[in-house]
Amino acid sequence: YLGTRDPKWDRAARAAAEVGVLFCTLVIVTGPIWAKGTWGRWWTWDLRLTLT
Repeated sequence: YLGTRDPKWDRAARAAAEVGVLFCTLVIVTGPIWAKGTWGRWWTWDLRLTLT
């Protein structure tokens, strides 16, 4: 949008940001559910897991 001043790119960027927020929310919600089934706990404060 900044290079062409075409509003379609602005709309595309906004739509992409909304999809990104949706996927981020899904990961945050389903991550602990997966961890509970896999590790038997909602979250483990292992240094490798927390930093990556």
